Amino acid sequence: MKKLLILSGKGGTGKTTTTAAFIDFSKADAFADCDVDAPNLHLIAGMKGSPQKTHYYGSEKAIIDDKKCVDCGVCNQNCRFQGIIRADGRYSVNPYACEGCGVCMYTCPVGAVTMEEDIAGELALYWEERLFSTAKLKMGRGNSGKLVTAVKKQLEQGHE
Repeated sequence: MKKLLILSGKGGTGKTTTTAAFIDFSKADAFADCDVDAPNLHLIAGMKGSPQKTHYYGSEKAIIDDKKCVDCGVCNQNCRFQGIIRADGRYSVNPYACEGCGVCMYTCPVGAVTMEEDIAGELALYWEERLFSTAKLKMGRGNSGKLVTAVKKQLEQGHE
């Protein structure tokens, strides 16, 4: 499979438009939008129908069990990312600040904090007359490089 990569540049410079033109001119039968923060190639490429969607799991996030939590604040004191917040007299996790390091879980004296896989985005694969792979990363998630790799892998597996 021949590959062409168009990348970098300030937003609004025409990367997506240029990419769509190359796809059209080359009559490409497989392509991907790896701009997982703001994917929009599907709009210009004329993709119709519904894609096959799957969750993308990034890093883990902390979860506090209110039934076990004794409100001691140890998790809050040890979190260097300010991912544990106190509101309405209870501690909870700010999913935008939590980095998934697990310090809160390891320091909680009563085992009220656990780590769970976080749905960091969504992969989409269009199977029409052409194959198109893309994804959307949730706001505040930092796994864009891994998600781009998943977009490429999904395209290659679908093209086999």
